[in-house]
Amino acid sequence: MIMMMLVLLVLALLVARQWGGVAGPGARVPGAGTEQPASQVPRHVQDLPAFEREMRRIMDDAARDRMEAAGQ
Repeated sequence: MIMMMLVLLVLALLVARQWGGVAGPGARVPGAGTEQPASQVPRHVQDLPAFEREMRRIMDDAARDRMEAAGQ
């Protein structure tokens, strides 16, 4: 019984380590070309328009990078 509990504990620790934690504010978003810092999720309603503009810019940059890579 004790051995089974220890095995479950070790498995839980391995799974937790594999999944990691939530990315911090300095996390990087992988892209086709250059990497950009990840955006902060808005915490207030008034921050949504700026967040939307930033997400559109990131998506447009990624699409442009894909188009350039496909054209070469």
